[in-house]
Amino acid sequence: MSENQKHPVTLLFIYLGFLLAGFFIAQFLVSLALAPFLGNGLTQLGIIFSDPTAYPEYKNVILFIQGMNTLGGMVIATLLFSKKYYKDKILFTLRSPQEMYMFGAILSVIFCLPSITWIAEQNENMIFPAFMSDFEFWAKQKEAELKVLTEYITTFDSLGQFIFGMIVIAIIPAMGEELVFRGVFQPFFIEWTKNKHVGIWFAAILFSAIHFQFYGFFPRMLLGALFGYMYIWTGNIFVPMAGHFANNGFSLLLLHLKNQGMLKMEVETTAEMPISMLLGSFIIFCALVSMMFWHCHTNFKNYEIE
Repeated sequence: MSENQKHPVTLLFIYLGFLLAGFFIAQFLVSLALAPFLGNGLTQLGIIFSDPTAYPEYKNVILFIQGMNTLGGMVIATLLFSKKYYKDKILFTLRSPQEMYMFGAILSVIFCLPSITWIAEQNENMIFPAFMSDFEFWAKQKEAELKVLTEYITTFDSLGQFIFGMIVIAIIPAMGEELVFRGVFQPFFIEWTKNKHVGIWFAAILFSAIHFQFYGFFPRMLLGALFGYMYIWTGNIFVPMAGHFANNGFSLLLLHLKNQGMLKMEVETTAEMPISMLLGSFIIFCALVSMMFWHCHTNFKNYEIE
């Protein structure tokens, strides 16, 4: 059996090694590059990351480290793995026109955001049975910590910082997470289970679980499955990347406008949204996704995309 014919589980462990090595190398190089510019060198980085919100003057440093870790640990590591074991098929075996489906993915995600927000609200209001009280306490504590950190990271002092944040929070994660979860893990799970639907949902569950936010688990899982089906239908990794960017980027833009006082309505709840708007956006989303599926089904008859 050649390198490119290894068992899926063997390849999975090799890939995990690539990811870990990518994160460690990226972290090491970034730390070395930043150390001369910080008062106490690497010790200062440890102090900053122990409580980032206490050091607002280092927000750009935190964003830079986050971006470089994702770029090195996800994007570069996955591309190197793909080159060696996948013959670059993640990026270069594309069977669909990028622009049309990418635009469709962006519109679909924007119109599904109200529904995703509503599902997130139901997820947040879940009540656990008594025997899961320890898990509930942990989940709420983790959610509160991440909420503070998210608010800190997504509050910008200038247009330049907002653009930098958009690159780090929306663009790079959309590339990295789609390469990892749709480009590599999803095909692994499909080959392992011999069922594309099971593979898509396994990858979506893993994608959501890895964020360690139970109170956002279900909406993130559903988005992951949506991106998975977009990848299966179009055969083009740039399509779920575009959808992922739309989710991160549009949400970040709305938050920024709200923080700047340019948007009066609450953007993290559907409480102020008329039911007609919620249902209307969901119907448009369903129509857009159906059009993408049927267009792919009609144009790629040689592929099993159902």
